[in-house]
Amino acid sequence: MPRGVPLTVNNIKEFIKAVENGSKIDDKYVFPDNPMSHSRDLSHAKEAKHKTFVKEVIKRHKDVVVLFYNGHELSPEHRSILKAFDIAARRFRELKIKSVRLAYYDVGKQKIPKGVDLSHTPVILAFPMSNKKAPYPTIDDLSAEGIMKEVQRVAGKQFELPQFPHLNEKEFRNLETMQHTDDL
Repeated sequence: MPRGVPLTVNNIKEFIKAVENGSKIDDKYVFPDNPMSHSRDLSHAKEAKHKTFVKEVIKRHKDVVVLFYNGHELSPEHRSILKAFDIAARRFRELKIKSVRLAYYDVGKQKIPKGVDLSHTPVILAFPMSNKKAPYPTIDDLSAEGIMKEVQRVAGKQFELPQFPHLNEKEFRNLETMQHTDDL
């Protein structure tokens, strides 16, 4: 429940009833859209800044992948993309793939970098170390697994990924356990 709304049986029943009936959920149960809260969604990626974009992205001798989004226009679908991108950033770090760097760029707070053509946001563009000239490859699969596999496909320096790259060992074991339980 959002801050300020007491967690009572009546509030929970009212919320569940609205969800089950497909009716509009009372605004008091909805978390306010805070344009600054997106930074929590991207804790494993580095923020790219307009002032240093050329140095940090274009001239960096790494495969750099940048999520461009507008922090003032984040729908639930857009937030899920931010979450998937952050999972991918976390997993690249956990897998110690140092040739890849994931960054995010809020076009709602700063100008779009020169040479970057954005028709919409959010969009993920790859800046492979082997070719940092426009047009930049777009990452189309916006799931964490898809992001990782597409980055592997366009990367200037090749690397290996596990079968389920977006899952760490514990998450993979939990998945196997759930699949085994479903088979029973």
